[in-house]
Amino acid sequence: VNKREIFPINVSKAFRRLTAYATWMDEQKSVLLDPPLTLDSVRQAKSLLYSRVTHDDCGRVVWWLDLGQTKFKEMKHLAHEEILRFFVWLS
Repeated sequence: VNKREIFPINVSKAFRRLTAYATWMDEQKSVLLDPPLTLDSVRQAKSLLYSRVTHDDCGRVVWWLDLGQTKFKEMKHLAHEEILRFFVWLS
């Protein structure tokens, strides 16, 4: 989708997705809030996952992982919850 094109937005569908995400976040609050979700609290996962956020030619946000530079061996020793917390923090 090019930012110069006009396309319809399905508000009902968008609201359902937002509601589902908010519900999931509420269900995961014990993992996400203790300790508080800050850069310092996700620093270890961030150092292992080579992730970047950039913009494409149309001004859209592009979030990508370079799997070749991701440190998978070290990630095996990291709790799954820590990786989840990083992805939520980044998003």
